Amino acid sequence: MLFVGFTATGQRSGDGNRQSPQERAKKQAKVMKVDLNLDTAQYEKLLALNLKQANKVSTTRTEMKEEMHEKREAMKAERDAYQTELETILTPEQLGKHEAMMKERMERRGKSRGGNRPQSRKGRN
Repeated sequence: MLFVGFTATGQRSGDGNRQSPQERAKKQAKVMKVDLNLDTAQYEKLLALNLKQANKVSTTRTEMKEEMHEKREAMKAERDAYQTELETILTPEQLGKHEAMMKERMERRGKSRGGNRPQSRKGRN
């Protein structure tokens, strides 16, 4: 129940920026102090616990973001290597036909997923 309350307080400050772990921990501790009528000793312990948890969550998010970036880069390298090798196998005419087929497949995939989604994820890193 504590964890649900911890995440339900929100992740963004009033100006739309992500709150620091310290800000999140303090905000949650204040809410719980009032809601649960905590004494000073309980509040201090809870604040320390919330800060520890917020730091762990922040570290995990950062690690996950870095891992995803690395995986995207590796996948891009694999696609580029495939494309380079494919170009040595196919004739220019076959390559053009293949590219047209892939473009058509991507357009159909976009329509079946709602149609309004961007086809490229560039710039989202």
